[in-house]
Amino acid sequence: MKLTAKVSMFLAAILGVSLCASLWVATLGDAKRQARRVDSDIRAALSKLASRCGLPVADGPRRGCLEAIGFMQAVTYPQAFSHAVLLDSGSRLLVHSDAERGGLGDNRRAFASDAYLRIAASADAGRPVTGLRLGAEVVDAYVEPLLADSGRVGTWIALYRSVGLEEARRAGLEAAGGRFVRAVVFSAAVAVLTGTCLVYFFLSPLEPILEASRRVAAGDLSYRIPEGRSDELGQLSAEFNRMTTALAELDELKDGFMAQITHDLRSPLSAMMTHLQLIAGGHRGPVSPEHREGLEVIARNSKSLAELIDNILDVTRLESGRAEFEPAALELEPAIREVTTLLKARADEYRVRLDTMILPGLSQVHADESAFRRLLTNLVSNALKFTPADGVITIKAHRGAPNEVVFAVSDSGIGIPKARLRGLFQKFSQVPETKNKVRPTGGSGLGLVICKRIVEAHGGRIWVESEPGSGATFSFTLPEAAPRG
Repeated sequence: MKLTAKVSMFLAAILGVSLCASLWVATLGDAKRQARRVDSDIRAALSKLASRCGLPVADGPRRGCLEAIGFMQAVTYPQAFSHAVLLDSGSRLLVHSDAERGGLGDNRRAFASDAYLRIAASADAGRPVTGLRLGAEVVDAYVEPLLADSGRVGTWIALYRSVGLEEARRAGLEAAGGRFVRAVVFSAAVAVLTGTCLVYFFLSPLEPILEASRRVAAGDLSYRIPEGRSDELGQLSAEFNRMTTALAELDELKDGFMAQITHDLRSPLSAMMTHLQLIAGGHRGPVSPEHREGLEVIARNSKSLAELIDNILDVTRLESGRAEFEPAALELEPAIREVTTLLKARADEYRVRLDTMILPGLSQVHADESAFRRLLTNLVSNALKFTPADGVITIKAHRGAPNEVVFAVSDSGIGIPKARLRGLFQKFSQVPETKNKVRPTGGSGLGLVICKRIVEAHGGRIWVESEPGSGATFSFTLPEAAPRG
């Protein structure tokens, strides 16, 4: 997972948890307020009732009194309001909300029931009396005293069914919960969006640095990061560019030094090998068997040293871009046959069979002839080092993508450990697990680097597939014909 995704998720999680925690605290407060609002609404309605329907009451309930009772019933919760009564200071029932207008008659002089008296006596200012049984109902009672200059002159009692009030409170809690869920969803979206924007704002400037690191790691020391920022990331970009400039200068010095030193080594080495051949051929006098054996050792090691110098020079020219290729239409079968003929003596010595499989109808490739032979010779020679006796090396060629020929050199050798595959095309790379396991390998570790540079110079790519004990296959691509345009 990318760093931007990880940081985005982390910030989104932090923001989401923080917002949800804040919303949860707010929701708990809202739920408590919803529960208190039931009581406060009833208190407010009861106070309004008392102000509009006070004492004295004439024959029959006044119109304003009944209107106030209707208002009280309307502003409270459905199915919760039971009834309201008005007691005078003598505990007589003056008004009952169930009575029709003018229908109380002498009942208003009747004494209130014991239940009303107990409610009026036990009422606590600001708090309802809950869980009272009044007939077949369990009710909550709210009491509002009627006051005058002379003191308390009456009492209003409003009764609400306990079940209805509980449902009203629960409805308030559910409404608060619904708002909480909607707020959480919205907060999560805001958290993800905010986290993503913050991460993009702070980490997007790292993309050019990451790209530069990849390019430099791949060997492109000419790449530079665009500058222009004045913050720490701008300073980092400038330092990175200075570092790559210094590396490019060092690499150029190294290439020049390697080219010079190998060139200086080649001339005396050539002279030594020429005189060695003259001595071994008896042109400088008789050579004893003991001397001849020593001369063969010198000749063998001189040849290895010459190959190393040639490889270093080739790699230096390829990396510096001084190697010149002249791609042209190259007949495949003769070119491959030339390589197999060159290596057949060594293959016979190792008792390894060389096979060729070219797709019918595939006759040519667009490549430099000498570079192609060098490329194929390196890969087959490398396969011969790790293929035991009675093994097989197969050179295959077939079409891949449009205008692409895919070549594969497969062997039935000991294979390559997977952990070593990534570094095979690096300079001086060796595989300790397979070195000298089949036969003495030798080599400078530059052959595959040369192959890679040749393939890339022709616009192709090269890769390897292998399983330990099951051989290896080195594949590369070259254009079938000259690119158009």
